[in-house]
Amino acid sequence: MSIAFAAADRAVAADKPIRVMVVDDSVVARSLVARWVDGEPDMTVAASLRTGREAVDRIEGSDADVVVLDIEMPELDGISALPLLLKKKRDLMVIMASAITRRGAEVSLRALSLGAADYIPKPATTREATTSTDFRRELIEKIRNLGRRRRLLLRQPMPVTAPAEARLPRPLLVPLPSRDSLPSKHEAPPLTLRPFSPITPRALLIGSSTGGPQALTALIEKLPAAIDRALEDFFSLEAQGWKGRAGSAAAADEKLQRFVRTALFKLAAEQKVSINRLLIDGHAIAATIALRSGRGAWFWKIAYDEAYARFSPGVMLSVELTADLLDDANVLRADSCATANHPMIDHLWRERLLLTDRLIGVRGPTAFAVARRLEGFRTAVIAGAKRLRGLLPG
Repeated sequence: MSIAFAAADRAVAADKPIRVMVVDDSVVARSLVARWVDGEPDMTVAASLRTGREAVDRIEGSDADVVVLDIEMPELDGISALPLLLKKKRDLMVIMASAITRRGAEVSLRALSLGAADYIPKPATTREATTSTDFRRELIEKIRNLGRRRRLLLRQPMPVTAPAEARLPRPLLVPLPSRDSLPSKHEAPPLTLRPFSPITPRALLIGSSTGGPQALTALIEKLPAAIDRALEDFFSLEAQGWKGRAGSAAAADEKLQRFVRTALFKLAAEQKVSINRLLIDGHAIAATIALRSGRGAWFWKIAYDEAYARFSPGVMLSVELTADLLDDANVLRADSCATANHPMIDHLWRERLLLTDRLIGVRGPTAFAVARRLEGFRTAVIAGAKRLRGLLPG
């Protein structure tokens, strides 16, 4: 075939309906997707198959653009069939479609790392699938977008190899002059990296192309260690400060420390906690812990290195945390968790929220009266201790 005919065939192929292969061991799901595809004017069903083995055997003859591939199937499952399909047809677009992708993110990441173009979670039951307009719309959109992408790739001109007698002479590899022998005007300016911010980033954005999910998975596995380091920095700073001297730091109580660590790790998994740190040469000099739930946030804990007290590292980090909370459209209210007339936070957060303590008697009036007096005494002792701490030097 000549180059001219090949280019013409590609141009014609780009205007044909998107050919879709549907592979699913469920006859109901297979028929449903096939009917949806045939109902679109720019799509047609190239094949409707029951197993991954059938898909691998027929992929070349079907001339499919997009394959909708189930994961759990007899003979050859979708994960095993995927690399075999791409080996036979490298530009094939494969969408993994299975209820298992909803339950296990690792299955989806593995499929993407093996070369799948996309994935879509199927409804849990056949009844949900037949009535879910959202699932149908999302699946058709993915098929159309991937099919068009493949057609655009087909429109790219094929590389042309010149006949042997018309080839240009092979170029010679001529060594370049050394850098020292070049005039100074040709020297590239030295690269200057932007210095890292002393404030711990609030978010890390990672772009991952096909094949990247494997590296991304390895990175995610290390995130608990990063959280653990940030929490250890907080425990250390708190223990070095006045709470450490008073014996009320979390590090002084093994059970309390274990509770805090367990609670924060679980909250971190739900994106409900942030630990911010102020660093100097990788060394934390201040740390804050903020909790989130719904539309609310709580500035729960703060600790700083008192050796840097004259630079107010706690205030600096509190200002950054305040800016983060103000920038977050999901936060409607933030509680400082501080007592009234706090010497630091009062100057940053001017609004006030009136809070009250309620004591509820459950053992009669006498026991309630005793409990109320004890609580009043406890509150007075705490307030007095805080006033005394404020008068102490350092």
